[in-house]
Amino acid sequence: MKIFNAVQIRQLDQTTIQKEPISSIDLMERASEAFVNRLIKYFPNTTSISIFCGIGNNGGDGLAIARLLKLQSFEIQCFLIGDHSKLSVDASCNYERLKSLISIQNIVDTTSSIPIKSGDLLIDALFGTGLNRPVEGIHKHIIECINLSGNKVVSVDVPSGLYTDTNNSQEDTVICSNLTITFQTPKLSFLLPENAKWVPQFEIVDIGLNPQYMEETITPHTFLEHSYIKTIYKQRTAHTHKGTYGNALIVAGSYGMIGAAVLATQACVRAGAGKTTVHIPSCGYDILQNSVPEAMVWADFTKEAITTTYPAIKDFDAVGMGPGIGTHAKTKEALLFFLKERTLPMVLDADALNIIASAPEMLTMLPQDTVLTPHPKEFDRLFGHHKTHLDRIQTGIAKTKELNIIIVLKNTHTAIINAQGEVAFNSTGNAGLAKGGSGDVLTGIITALMAQKYEAFQAATLGVYLHGLTADLIIQKKIQSQETLKASDLCEYLHLAYHHLGN
Repeated sequence: MKIFNAVQIRQLDQTTIQKEPISSIDLMERASEAFVNRLIKYFPNTTSISIFCGIGNNGGDGLAIARLLKLQSFEIQCFLIGDHSKLSVDASCNYERLKSLISIQNIVDTTSSIPIKSGDLLIDALFGTGLNRPVEGIHKHIIECINLSGNKVVSVDVPSGLYTDTNNSQEDTVICSNLTITFQTPKLSFLLPENAKWVPQFEIVDIGLNPQYMEETITPHTFLEHSYIKTIYKQRTAHTHKGTYGNALIVAGSYGMIGAAVLATQACVRAGAGKTTVHIPSCGYDILQNSVPEAMVWADFTKEAITTTYPAIKDFDAVGMGPGIGTHAKTKEALLFFLKERTLPMVLDADALNIIASAPEMLTMLPQDTVLTPHPKEFDRLFGHHKTHLDRIQTGIAKTKELNIIIVLKNTHTAIINAQGEVAFNSTGNAGLAKGGSGDVLTGIITALMAQKYEAFQAATLGVYLHGLTADLIIQKKIQSQETLKASDLCEYLHLAYHHLGN
């Protein structure tokens, strides 16, 4: 699903109006109906709703939503914020339609009282995607009152005060929405961690905007959909054998961190690699042989750290290196040798990234299509400090192009960035993944997919999606809670995500 910027969203609306054809007021009605239908599903027991409308088209949506809810026998309070004489054409039309059903309270200055009823569901329809400056005056006052009310808040398309495709200042006044019901596609700002307090949850509703425009319009940002993931997923076929599904090597672990090797290796086996070998310090030999009997173990000559490379490194279809290896000087030498010997792509995570950060010249040695999987702090160690996550994404685009690699920038909506500057934001996962070991499992999954001959970007994309989907299904099926979910559960229940893809 493409993510459009504010200008493209306006163009998409206008193209739909011209080519369907449909009047702008009827398109507003269609969007409002989609909003109401989703709202009622989310809050089936709600009876009393207060709606705050601006004078632009987002306010027009709010006025239409108020009318539709009133016609379905909801108890409605509607507040129009701002000068009534300056209503947009479509908002004015919906104002006239609504005022015959209920009394609309017009608030024009900060001295006006705002009777928010305790327990009311609040609908925010003050500003939409066109906002490009901080909220001030009466609108700032209204947003502050809504945020202090303690009531649940649902935003129409965008939380008022939030920009669509760039960062707000953390001091800006923005609606703290419990749920945003957004039209057609997510907005880039929804996917940035700095905005989590304003957009903790969003739902996308299809309002039938022009498919040709969406297909033909170029945007670097996309949001992963289940339907797309199914197109890249390769189901197994009959008359195949382990050689068909690749030979994977996991290089992981050090004294006290052998668990990272176990998790990455288990994940690699579970994710379908035909043959998995793990290279570990010798102190982990018995642990690996017992915990993952399906894998072959090659123990390093050194007891506590990785200091040598696997003698037949070129024989492997994919290599995943880094979980728990530490940053010992000899381990750094081993990674350097890996990079010199390896011409096919690798997956590099955790301490492999920290080693490279200490010797940036190693970045130029990465084979084409190597996948790096940093979390934000590891990313900053590699490429310098960044003030915002959007800044990291921009740097990620530049670095993937420069180095011809893939970067998996881990976060709530992990961003998978390829060498063409395309950024795919993940749509799966939950806070249960915020545990040590989750990244080790992801390394194993992506390595297994690359061994199975998935292209690097597809392997990273599918791997991230499966990783998050597994966590979601574990929670949905009440196998674990977000608090009790642990990384080894992801390995144990990875089959749930694969079954979900196969359906």
